[in-house]
Amino acid sequence: QLSTRVVQTEKPSEAASVIVETAYQMSKGDAGGIILLSKDGHIEAQMQIDRNGLNPQAAHPAALIQQALEARQTLIFAGPNDTTRVCIPLQTPRRQYGALWIDIEEEDWSNTRFTDNMHTLANQAAIALERSLLLTETRQQAQEIKEAYLQLENTYDQTLGALSSALDARDRETEGHSLRVARVACLLGRKMGLDDEQAKIMERGAILHDIGKIGISDSILLKPGPLTPEEWALMRQHPDIGARIIENIPFLKEALPVIRYHQERWNGSGYPIGLIGTDIPLMARIFAVVDAFDALTNERPYRKPISHPEAFAYLREQASILFDPQVVETFIQTMQENPPQA
Repeated sequence: QLSTRVVQTEKPSEAASVIVETAYQMSKGDAGGIILLSKDGHIEAQMQIDRNGLNPQAAHPAALIQQALEARQTLIFAGPNDTTRVCIPLQTPRRQYGALWIDIEEEDWSNTRFTDNMHTLANQAAIALERSLLLTETRQQAQEIKEAYLQLENTYDQTLGALSSALDARDRETEGHSLRVARVACLLGRKMGLDDEQAKIMERGAILHDIGKIGISDSILLKPGPLTPEEWALMRQHPDIGARIIENIPFLKEALPVIRYHQERWNGSGYPIGLIGTDIPLMARIFAVVDAFDALTNERPYRKPISHPEAFAYLREQASILFDPQVVETFIQTMQENPPQA
């Protein structure tokens, strides 16, 4: 019980109270006390107990405690009112955690069973303190690792944003497109049942959906007029090129479905594979709708943008043809509930 209670404490003062109270009750002494030390030897907590209860401010036999700690063994001195004062270091092979002292009747300390019990209690208290400290250190390390991971994740996302901006700078027609669709795709993903982690994957895939265009010649990518069949064949390779670019990056591996399959269409008319219906991964189906809407409602050199209601009507016309009908309806509802900021 002592070990469990000590490990469950959150502050050194709480652990000190648990140990000294247990020792006092077990010894039936006149008074007792405890000091707990930090790793560098400073007092972290102290507590005294007598018939009036616990007292964190009472004085301790500092000289006796210091001698016991230096000797690393139990010391016995005459206590007040014809009692014997016993001071037991709380220590393990790893370090000293403090000292426990008790004022008891002299005949009690002459009882071998009593002394064995008190030493057992002190040893168990030291082990419990060590476990508690290790648990606290483990929690702190886990929190530090979590914070470091979040910082690293944030750095990754900033890098992806910079890469997206670099891609947009190459193709002025779609400037800002990747970041816009990423925000909307993340929102729609949650509406479609994705959890926070999946929605984040969706967002990253959306940011990088056109990264494969790095491998497409400027003569094709920036061509002002219609592409020839041969040029279209090359352009349609960009999802596979993008997938090959990131498939060996563990951080981005789960975003592959968006990058590789965002040009697939519900009726099988898309590319690069010609997947049909629900064979297309959900994230890719979600992104396809968001991507189409953004293309329709933003200006391109070859056409003017259309209004949101006109774009909604087009998506409904193409539901079950080019797009997942459920995704289309959820998208329209989401956009009506969360209209984009001007």
